[in-house]
Amino acid sequence: MPRIDLIRFVLCSVTVSFALSICEPVQARDSRCPSGMNSPDGNVCVPGEGMYDEIRAIQSRPSTYGAPLRDREGEKLETEVRSLQLNAIEQAKLLLEPDYIRYLTGKWRLFPSPKGEQKGEYCNAFFSREKVILTLAGPGGDYKGAGLIFMSADIPRPQKKEMVRVTLTQNDEPPITVQAWNYSTPNLPFGSIALAVPTIDALLTNMEDVQSFDLQMDGKPIAKIKWHSGLAVRAELRKCLSGKPYSVTQIDLLGQ
Repeated sequence: MPRIDLIRFVLCSVTVSFALSICEPVQARDSRCPSGMNSPDGNVCVPGEGMYDEIRAIQSRPSTYGAPLRDREGEKLETEVRSLQLNAIEQAKLLLEPDYIRYLTGKWRLFPSPKGEQKGEYCNAFFSREKVILTLAGPGGDYKGAGLIFMSADIPRPQKKEMVRVTLTQNDEPPITVQAWNYSTPNLPFGSIALAVPTIDALLTNMEDVQSFDLQMDGKPIAKIKWHSGLAVRAELRKCLSGKPYSVTQIDLLGQ
C-alpha cells in the first residue's frame, strides 16, 4: 500500500505539473503582447477592444500612398521660375513697342528758335535714354555761350538754384571737376545740373557720334548717359544756328 500511495502521489504531481506547464506559456505570451493587445489562443497577439476605434479611424482616412512629399524649397524655386517667365513674356511684349525700344536705346529731339525770337537763337536738342536727359543748349539773348544740362531723378532738387561742384567724365578721358548750377523745376521729379560751355562752336566741334557722360557729385553718380547719332545732330544744329529749318526733328535708331 505505501508503494501504491507513492505512485498515486507521483502521478498527481505529474498531472499538476503538466497543467501548470500548459497555463504558464499562455500567461507568459499574454504578458509579452503590446499594450492594448492580448493573446486569447496563446499563439498570436491580436488587438484588444481599445484599439478597434483607432483601426477604424485609420481605415476611414484617404490613402496617401504614392503621393509625393511636399518640397517647400522646390515649390519656392518653381514660383520664382514662373515669375521670371512672366517677366520675360512682359519684356518680350515691350520689345515689340517702338517707343519702348527708343526708351532703351535713346532718342534725340531737336527744337528750333522759339516764335518771336531771332532766327539762330535758342536752338537746342536733347537726348533721352532710360532715366536721364541731356540737353545741348545754344546761345540766346544776352548769353553768347552754350550749355550742357543734365536731368535725372538722382540729381538733388534744391528749393533755390545753387552753385555746386560736380565731376564729369566723357568717354575714357580724365574726369574734370567744375562749378555748375543745381536747380529743380516745380512738379517734376527730376533735378537739373547746368554746365556752361564757352561757345556753341566749342560744344559742336567736340561732339562725337557715340559719346558717354558720367556726372558725379560728392563721389556719387547722379547722371550717366551715352548717346548715338551725335554727328547727325551736330549737322542739324548747325542748320538751326544759321537760321535754316531742320531736316528732321527726331533722330533714333529706328529711323523714324
